[in-house]
Formats: sequence, C-alpha cells, structure tokens
Amino acid sequence: MVNENPLILKRHLEDEEGAMLLQKERATSSVRPEAMATFIFGGQEALSRRLRALAFIEKDPVFDTKDRKHLDQKSRYVRSSEKAVHLVLKCRRLGIPFTQMLDILNVALDEITPTDVHTKMAIPSLMHQTTPEQRAKWLPLAENFRIICAYAQTELGHGSNVRALETIATYEPSSQSFILHSPRLESAKWWPGGLGKSATHAIVLARLLLGGKDKGLHSFIVQLRDLRDHTPLPGVTLGDIGPKLGFMSVDNGFCLFDHVRIPREHMLMGLAEISPDGHYRKRKGANGGEKILYGAMLDVRAGLVERGGATLARALTVAIRYSAVRRQGYAPSPPGKLSQSAPLELQVLDYPTQQHALMPLLAWSFALQITGQFMRRRYKAYLRELDLSLLPEVHALSSGLKALTGEVVSQGVDVCRRMCGGHGYLLASGLPEVFSNYTAVQTFEGTAQVLEPQLARFILRLSMAPTERPKASGRGAATAAKAPFALSSDFDYVPLAAGKTFVRCRAATPVAFLDPAFQIEAYEARVSALLLLAREEVEADLRGGEGGLAASMMKNGVLFGRLSRAHCQLVLLRRFHEAVAREEGRMTMTTARNGGVDGEGNGGRIDLGAADGSEEGESEDREETVTVGPAEVRVLRNLCHLFALSGMERDMAEFRARDYLSSGQAEMVSREVLRLNRTVRAEAVSLVDAWLLSDKLLGSALGRADGRVYGALFEEALRSPLNDKEVSEAYTLHWRRLLMAGDCAWENARL
Repeated sequence: MVNENPLILKRHLEDEEGAMLLQKERATSSVRPEAMATFIFGGQEALSRRLRALAFIEKDPVFDTKDRKHLDQKSRYVRSSEKAVHLVLKCRRLGIPFTQMLDILNVALDEITPTDVHTKMAIPSLMHQTTPEQRAKWLPLAENFRIICAYAQTELGHGSNVRALETIATYEPSSQSFILHSPRLESAKWWPGGLGKSATHAIVLARLLLGGKDKGLHSFIVQLRDLRDHTPLPGVTLGDIGPKLGFMSVDNGFCLFDHVRIPREHMLMGLAEISPDGHYRKRKGANGGEKILYGAMLDVRAGLVERGGATLARALTVAIRYSAVRRQGYAPSPPGKLSQSAPLELQVLDYPTQQHALMPLLAWSFALQITGQFMRRRYKAYLRELDLSLLPEVHALSSGLKALTGEVVSQGVDVCRRMCGGHGYLLASGLPEVFSNYTAVQTFEGTAQVLEPQLARFILRLSMAPTERPKASGRGAATAAKAPFALSSDFDYVPLAAGKTFVRCRAATPVAFLDPAFQIEAYEARVSALLLLAREEVEADLRGGEGGLAASMMKNGVLFGRLSRAHCQLVLLRRFHEAVAREEGRMTMTTARNGGVDGEGNGGRIDLGAADGSEEGESEDREETVTVGPAEVRVLRNLCHLFALSGMERDMAEFRARDYLSSGQAEMVSREVLRLNRTVRAEAVSLVDAWLLSDKLLGSALGRADGRVYGALFEEALRSPLNDKEVSEAYTLHWRRLLMAGDCAWENARL
C-alpha cells in the first residue's frame, strides 16, 4: 500500500533545512520562551499546573487526536464521548479534583465534548438557582455524572431575544405539577450542546403560566431519557441538529415537548417559588443568587477573551513557524549585476507583507491574554464582594470585549491560514479546524450586533448623565452607597467628550509615538470623537421626534458598533501597558537589589515537541523558577507599541476625526508600524514558542516545533483513507466503466 512506502520515511528524516532554519531563529532571538511563558500564563505556579495537565492528557493514548481529521460527524461524536468519559473516570481514579481542574484540562484535551455545557452551565445553575433541598438532591447527581444536563434556552425561532421564548410551563395545582409544552415548531429547543444524544436531563427555560397569567421565564429541570436504557421519555422528541461548520464532536440538539408533566419540585426555586396551591412569590435574599449567576456569565465571557488570545496564538504558531521554514522568491539583484550561482530563496517571513499580516496579530494575542486574565480577576473580586455597583460597567465591557474578540480572532486565524498559502488549506495544517471551531464564538453568547449596542448604550448614557459618577475604589462599599454604580478610569474620556473638549496630536517625530501616554491619549481622542458623533445623532433624532433612545440606537447601530469597538481597544491598550509597566517596575527593583546587575533568571530552552516541557533524561516533576528578564520586557514593550500603532493605522480615519492626527503624522505612524514589524519579526519564533504548544496539541504538519514540515505533510497525506488501497473502489465501480467502455478496452497496460 502507498502508506507503507519506506522512501517517504527516509526523506522525512532527511528533512533538515526546516530544522536548521528554526534553530537559527531561536538562536538569534533575545527571548527565552520559558521565561516569557511565565508572563503569558500568570506566573510559575500557573505555568507548572498547565504543563502537568498537558502531560496528564498527552501521555494517555485514549486522548490521541491524530485520526480526528478523517472522522465523519458520527465517529467524531463517539470519539469525543469516549474521551469525556475516560477523563472523568481517570480523574476520579487518581483523586484529581475534576471540577477545579476543568478549564486547564479542557485546554489540554483539545476537544469540545458533549459534557462541556453540563459542567460550565448546568451545574452552576443547579448551584445557584436551587433551594438547599433541591441542591442536596440534584447537585451530587450532576457533579458525579449520574445524570448529564443540557442547558436548553435557545429555540428554533428565537435566540438572543430571550423574552420572546415560547416554551411554556403551566402549573396545575390539582396535581401539583407543571405541564411543559412546545406550542409550535418554532418553539422547539434548538442548539443546546449535549442535548441531541448525550443528556439525560435539561435545565429548560420556559414561560411560567400560573392561573392564566404569564410570570415570565423560569428554569426547570426536566428528565429527557430513561435512566435504564437512555430512550426518550413519552412526550419528548429530541435528536441531533445535524452537521455544522465546526463543533463536530458535540451533539447540538433539538427538543420538542408535548404536554410533558414534571413535579412541582422540578422548578428551580432558589429565586422564586410556587406553593402547592399555586401561590407565587419571589424569595427573600434571592438577589445574591441572581448576582452569582450573572457573575458566572461574566466568567464565561472573560474565558472567551482569554481563549481568544490562546486561539490566535495557536494559529500564529503555525503561520510563523511555517513562514520561517518556507522559502519562496529571490531578493532583487542590483541593477546590471546577475548572480553567477543559483540564489537561495528568501524565507517567507522576511517579506514585509508577511510581517505586516502576522506581527500585529501576534501583539493582539498578548493583549487578549492579558485582558482576559484581568477580566477573570474582576470576576473573582465580584464574587468575593457581590457588589452590585460593579455590575453595570463589567457587564457592558464584557459584552463589547466578547464581540470584538470573536471578530478579531476569527479573522486573524483565517489570515494565518492564507499566509500559509495552499498548504494552509489542508486539514493537516491544523488551521481549518481552529477556524471552524472558534468562529462559533461570534454567534453563541450573543452576536456583535446584539452585544456592541449594550456597551455603546452604557457609554452614551454616561455622557448624558447630569452628575459625575464616582470611581471604583477599595472594596466598593463606599462608592456603592454614593452612586448607582462604580466607574473605572477607563471612562475618563467621557466628560471630555460631553464637554466637546478635544486635543490635537503633538507628536513631531516617529519616536514620540512610542510614548505610552501619547498612545492612550490617541485612543481616548478617537473614542471621544465617536462618542460626540453618537450623541449628536441621538439628540437630533430625539429633537425630531423619531422615537426614543432605543429607536435612535437601532437607526445608528453601525456607528454604535464603532464606538463599542473603539472603547474596547482603549481598554486592551490600557491593560497591555499596565502589564508591561508592572514588569518594568519589577525589573527596576530587581536591578536595585542586585547592585545594578539585571537579573535574567535561569533556565535553558525547553523541548517544544514534548508535552511537559522537560528535556530528555530529566525528571518530569522538575520545576525551575524562571522569570522575565530585561530582554523579554523590551520585546513586550515593542509588542505593546505595535498593538497601539497598528490599530491606529488600521482605523486611521477614526484617529483623524476632529483633526486629531494630521496627514503627515499618519504617515509617521505607518512607517513606525513597518519598523516595529521588522523588530518583532526577529523574535517571532521564540514568542510563539512561549505559548508552549506541543506538536500533539498543535496538531499541525506546518507548525512542527522541529521545522520538518514537508515530511510531516507527506505523512499526513499517506494517512488519508483514500490511500488505503492502490486501486480505489471508485475505479472498480465507476471509472472502469468509462475507461473500458465498448470496443475501447486496452490490450496493453501502457501506451
């Protein structure tokens, strides 16, 4: 058979040029990946946990991913189910706290499983929407996987407009039960992960009808399948919704209810309850549960931002390594001179156009990672304090960031694919699957068209508020007592915009654009101009009697989207500058303690092909403290500059609004971006190495850490099911009939 050809293996082992090119890139870089990794992942302890989780997953053959690109939807679902079950049982056997390690284990597993919604959405609902008695019954069953719950909110006819959901739950006092019903086809639950074939139960959002009155949406736990044989219960029609662009490993499902009875106790009554005789009341103290539930949603959004940075870094790892290995084209010869020998082709990564496509995205990956970690810290602080004054800003910002992240990362991954040329189109590159899975982020939890207006509306109302809002400080108790909500310094520009106070850029030389204070000023000027424009449009609409604020926002939706994105990019830039400034401050303190000698930390280069980062012959539990040094801090600062200036170049029209930038200053920005591209390019391979994506996790022939990409591409080609036989059954069944038709049968094997 073709896939047993020994010549291919021999040539793969001789594929040395790519290895030498990557070795050279790493040798000439000033960045130590193991040191930069401590910055990316939030310290040595977090990094060590990540490496242990990767080793835990990658050493187990059940979690192997080599075959998945050749699997159809059904086989992919069965394999992901095997992995999900094996992971739970393995953690249980080894005494590993599964729920505490869930996020990092999912990263290491690199598979979206049918139990993801069960653990991330259904279990939190059972924790925070239930009474103590309900919690005691349902939570152990869910946490121990005695039941598997879907979270059934979205319907065939309604998604983001939750208030329009149509599934109804009618309470019948005589039987002390609810009758769950889908009144028409559009009210079928549609899309919930795990609902199609895996879930035994579902948290169902339905309209509560009580005595003919609609009490709004409430949550119910509904059994869907017989626990003995997994068959659907009477009145429940459910199944998988079919193949999708991505998420092929998950059984996203549909479910219709035909007058299904459930006991009164199956309404989640942590926030409201119904007595046996049908009396409805809100629970006292339920507000805390609502706030915790809302905080869980914020945590999901923070995770999406952080995941966006990691996803973009994954695509960049493939594109940058391949661009360093791939040679194409020649350097122009000087006029009148011809080379006497065959010239060596250029590395693709040396082309300015390749750098201009990839280096700003590399800066974005760091900005998203930093901001995602910041949002997680905000979420944890919120959980500690349950301070309602923090919610409006955090909700608005998380809405805008989720929308922006989904757009930037989805487009960025596709840019990486295109920068790999034709080979990037192969599934073997790993990039098509990264794109098809991540692009769903632009849809679930709300599209940009739904989320961006929420942030824009918040900013607009701030600018129209008659009194100045206090800034958040301390534990937030004082500010909460003084005002409806607390406000961070990210909104300092709002009073300037409201007062129509604008500045002009004072930068006279390219180096002036590298001042962090200038960059913040520029981004504030941009968002201020957009805010003033939005205010003018809304005020004109209100004066003209064209409806209220909601009508005006719908009319000006495109403008409000620009306002939301501009604010989010200001926040990303602030968080990036703050993170780098902390490292610069730490370096200054370290230098002072060392008597003026910079501390670079310890550690050699890690084996990037290995899951645990250990070198051959070393104990896998060896841990060595490695810290960011001056070289890494300098590179981080350059990345931050590139993030700021490439964003200005991309959206230059907005930065030139209200004459903030002149045409000459705009040209200086573009020239400085090209210079920064070249500077970051010299460190690019080491920077993607710092994300510690092993070959197994990366799953890409083009992104191999050893640079042997062409042999790996051949290996992947030979693994194709079409190469199982030298003569395909398609020839026997079809081509033969054409090639041997009538009197044209060949007498000889060759012409």
